[in-house]
Amino acid sequence: MDNFRDVAGRDGYPADGGRMRQGVLFRSNALDAESIDADRLTALGLAGIYDLRMTAEVTPKPDVIPDGALYRRFNVIGDELELGALDPKALKDAAGARDLLIDVYRMFVTEENARAQFGGLVRVIAAGDGPHVFHCSAGKDRTGWAAAVVQRLVGVSAEDVLADYLLTNEYSAGTIARIAAGAAKERGPEIGEAARVLAGVFPEALQAAFDEADTRYGGFEGYVRNGLGLDAATVDTLRSRLIA
Repeated sequence: MDNFRDVAGRDGYPADGGRMRQGVLFRSNALDAESIDADRLTALGLAGIYDLRMTAEVTPKPDVIPDGALYRRFNVIGDELELGALDPKALKDAAGARDLLIDVYRMFVTEENARAQFGGLVRVIAAGDGPHVFHCSAGKDRTGWAAAVVQRLVGVSAEDVLADYLLTNEYSAGTIARIAAGAAKERGPEIGEAARVLAGVFPEALQAAFDEADTRYGGFEGYVRNGLGLDAATVDTLRSRLIA
């Protein structure tokens, strides 16, 4: 739960016609019993928890669901795709790790299932009441793209979206360091650096998804309308909910 934070940022990001409301929408990494701060989670009074993980991730580490919270799955990657390459043991160097993550972010835009799941997530956020949280396992890629989409939808600037995305490296610094150190000890310093890249975030990965949206849909608005299938009413409802 080290990467648990408000999608509105520390002070509420400037958005179209106002600022993002704090305390309404949160993003996180793992929310299983071994990872959560139970008191913190309970204190938020969550109305919804949205899980972006694959079944193979959920089964051994199910979420802790506070009383009164709705739980929904949005399996962004799906259960048919082989993701063994995401294991640091399959990596050879940092450059390969960067290329891999860039491909994953492009997949968020190109894959029909991923688009359907991200679109569904936005709809439940827009329609919901009370504070909600969405998460995956590390809280950086599936969760990072979802947060970026929501922020852009409500009019947060591209610069602020990127700055918020890169905060993962700050919030998860300890976890990133442990993963890199473990891989380096097991397989050497080059693999350690590859694991460090895979455990963190970098601007080119997020930009790859936005660039893919531009290429396939003529821009972010086209991606929202034709890729995610979101109509103007849903976007307006989302903005009303998240902008003060």
